[in-house]
This record gives sequence, C-alpha cells and structure tokens, in this order.
Amino acid sequence: MKLLKHNAIPIFISFLIVGLILTVLFMIKGFLLQLIGAALIIVVVVFCILCGLYLFGYILLVCY
Repeated sequence: MKLLKHNAIPIFISFLIVGLILTVLFMIKGFLLQLIGAALIIVVVVFCILCGLYLFGYILLVCY
C-alpha cells in the first residue's frame, strides 16, 4: 500500500498567490474609481462656475 503524501505547502502558496492577485486587482479598481470620482467632481465644479458666471452676466445685462 502506497502512502499518500498530503503536502499543504503548495496549496497554501497557491492560495496566497491568488489572494495577492485579487487584492491588487481590487486596489486598482478602487484607485480607478477614485480617479473617476475626482474627475467628475472637477467637471461638476467647472460646470457650476460657468453656469454661475453665465447667470451673473445675464443679470448684469438685463438690469443695466
């Protein structure tokens, strides 16, 4: 009868590698979401500033 060798080290190392890959992927996803959020905030701020200037100019033209 042959003795079965159960070596947990390769399985453990493979789980660590898969976990590390998933961690890096989720970190990249979070970083990209932060960049997209920051870009959207900047676009909204610029849009609000331009709308405010447009309304301010319109009020100045109408009132004077």
